[in-house]
Amino acid sequence: MEGPPPSAGSPQETSAWQPLSHVAAACAPDTYGVVLVADARRELILVTHGVIREEAWRILNDPLAKANGAAYFRYTVTLFDKEAQRAAEEMFRESEGSGKTRLRWRTFAGR
Repeated sequence: MEGPPPSAGSPQETSAWQPLSHVAAACAPDTYGVVLVADARRELILVTHGVIREEAWRILNDPLAKANGAAYFRYTVTLFDKEAQRAAEEMFRESEGSGKTRLRWRTFAGR
């Protein structure tokens, strides 16, 4: 990859998969973005958006997350919440017609 790495807050900054843990949640950036949650096979099960650190804590403390197999998360930083919302909604809509397991939207409740 040529050129400088993406700066903090850059829309291209996507993290690697991280175990859904207190340490990883505490180290997540305090900026807007899309948060993806996956099971132990790293298959996506939830998409949400907002302040990344807050979303990671919310998911980590959701009693239904463990019951639904949440084990990993990753995030993509965005500059604005509306940008994160649009990207998350697009991922969610794409999952509906993909034939794969449908992603949950923002919470594990309601299914």
